[in-house]
Amino acid sequence: MYYRMCFSSELPIFKSVAKANRLMLRIYLHIEQQGGTILDYTLLPSLLDLLIYLPGIEPKFAFLPYRCTLEHIPHTTELLYHYKQISKLLPLGGKNYPLCGTYEAYHGSNCLCSLGKMGPFPDDLSIQSILHEKSSPVTESLADKATIS
Repeated sequence: MYYRMCFSSELPIFKSVAKANRLMLRIYLHIEQQGGTILDYTLLPSLLDLLIYLPGIEPKFAFLPYRCTLEHIPHTTELLYHYKQISKLLPLGGKNYPLCGTYEAYHGSNCLCSLGKMGPFPDDLSIQSILHEKSSPVTESLADKATIS
């Protein structure tokens, strides 16, 4: 099952890059313990936006003290839309922002997400199509124009 999770806070979630990396590692390990993987993410000072895969269970994140929204993504055809939306606030879809999955895909950094690596990707969704969608302007997104049920 695919999910989009957003954690937000009025106060900063992290105060340094080292603390941001520790937070992501903690979340990564928690998702991995549940049998899942992080597909993509964006971590901003007051927002953590995750696209995750979990095999048949709803994610549990009671240890995070932030407001959380959880959206189940029932169809893999909707994933491309969410890959675009998760980093839409960042220039080039996050290619030059080190606290997101797009950066990891281009630069091979912390490897906390499966974007660009082996992972539970649907057969009809390639890394090339994801990166193309993420780097295209928001107004020209095919996924934004699609009807999402």
